[in-house]
Amino acid sequence: MRLLGLTNWSAETFARGAAAVPTVSELEAVVVSGEIGLVKPDPAIYRHLVAQHDVDPARAVFVDDREENVVAARALGFHGRVFLTAERLRAELVGLGVPGVGVGPT
Repeated sequence: MRLLGLTNWSAETFARGAAAVPTVSELEAVVVSGEIGLVKPDPAIYRHLVAQHDVDPARAVFVDDREENVVAARALGFHGRVFLTAERLRAELVGLGVPGVGVGPT
C-alpha cells in the first residue's frame, strides 16, 4: 500500500511543518500546493498527483478534513472520505477492504 500526501501548504512553510510532524517522513511523497501553484479543491491538483505518482483513482482513497476537497476528489474517481475521527476513518477503510487497517495500535 502506498501513502502519499497532498497539501495546500506553502512551499516556504512546508519544510517546517513536516519537521514538526515526524509521520510526514513516512509518506512516499507529498505534493505541496505552494510548489506547483495549484490548490485543493481545484481538479488540476488531483490530476497532477495522479500523473506524477501513477495513481489510479479507482484504487485510491483520498482523505481530507474538508468536505469540498473530498467532493472534488470523488468527482475524479477517488474513494473520498472526510476525516472526522481516527475510529471512524478506520471503520470506513475496513469497509473499503484496505489491507492492514484495524491491525496494530489504535
